[in-house]
Formats: sequence, C-alpha cells, structure tokens
Amino acid sequence: MAEFVADRRRLEQWAAANAVLLLVVLCICLMMRQLWPVALAGAVSFVGLFVSNQANRAPLGFWGGPPNWVTGLRTASICVLLVCPVLPRYAVGAIALAFLCLDGLDGLLARRLNKSSAFGAYFDKETDAFFVMAAGLLIRRDLIPEFWVLLPGALRYVYVVTLIFLKPPERPEKRSQTGRILAGILMGSLCVIWFLPEAFMRPVMACATGVVVFSFGRSWLDMRHKT
Repeated sequence: MAEFVADRRRLEQWAAANAVLLLVVLCICLMMRQLWPVALAGAVSFVGLFVSNQANRAPLGFWGGPPNWVTGLRTASICVLLVCPVLPRYAVGAIALAFLCLDGLDGLLARRLNKSSAFGAYFDKETDAFFVMAAGLLIRRDLIPEFWVLLPGALRYVYVVTLIFLKPPERPEKRSQTGRILAGILMGSLCVIWFLPEAFMRPVMACATGVVVFSFGRSWLDMRHKT
C-alpha cells in the first residue's frame, strides 16, 4: 500500500508541475500570438510523465501498453493541430471527433486487457485537459477571436494549482454520473462547434464554458467544505 501511495504522489506532483507549466506557456503563447509554445510544452511535459513514472507504467508493458499508446496518439494529435498551418474548420472538427472516439477506445482496451492503472487514469484525464486548452486556442484563432473562449481550458489548471496552496485532505477522486455528463457536454461542444453556422458558435461555446464553471465551482465548494 505504501508503494501505491508513493507512486500516486509522484503522479500528483507531475500533474501540479504540468498545470503550472501550461498556464505560464499559455500566457507566453498569447503574447507571441503563436500556438506552437503550448504544443512544445505539452509534448515535453507528457514525455516527462513517462520518464518520471517508469515504476508506474512498467507493469503495464512496453511504454504503458496498448491503452496508453492510444492515449499517446491522442496527445500527439493535439500537438500536431497546434503546430500545423490553419486547416479548414471541417478538417479540425473531424480530427476533434476522432480524438473523442479514441478517448473511449483507450478505456475499453484498458478494461479488456486488464491494464487499468493510476498511471493510465492520470494520462487519460490530463490528455483530455490538454485537448480542452488546445481547442480553446484553436477556436479563438479560427472561429471566435475573444479571450473568454480560453476559460474552459485554463480553469482546469487553475484548479490544480489552487490545490497546491490549499492542500485539502487526501481522498480518492470521485467520478460521479453528473461529472461524466458534464464532461460529455464539454467535449462534444468543442467538437461540434467546428461544423456549425457562425450564429450558433458563441451559444455553444458559452454552454461549454458554463459547464466548466459549474463543474469546477461545485468541486471548489466541495473541497472548501471538507478542508
């Protein structure tokens, strides 16, 4: 049990460092008006996750096994989207939908191959968070040139950084049915927005932003109640 707690703590330390790094690089990205710094920071950070958690991933097989290979493919697709030239919005939407489909595949493989792990869970949820930040940057560049569309991507990392300072009691992370529904609405909105007429883009993005604010607001209140 002590070994599991130590390994989980290492994952949490990486998640905190990743959140700080991506928030800093997000600010740099906005000042430079370029997206590649976020892609570079994300790639370096996720490589760091694998290198620093060898003990966590080694039992799963070569480089974390097939489920984590799929998650790695999803991470790579995000970086490619951020560094490639502007694509037709339908192409971006198709890649986003493929990302969403692969999100279900890695979990399915983990269950079928009996490869579920704390490492895989962290890799999966942090890849999802990275996608939300990247989607916000792409939407701001290509569809809605306003800063508020970056809020869904930034809030997740702000929340993680807040945990560093508040140091709430350690407890297993809960995944409620409501949380899954809200996550589905968010991810779906960030995919379908690329196929919508311009008149519907802001309402859909506002819905996605509201979902994130509600979700993290609820988590914040729950955390404050138990500290």
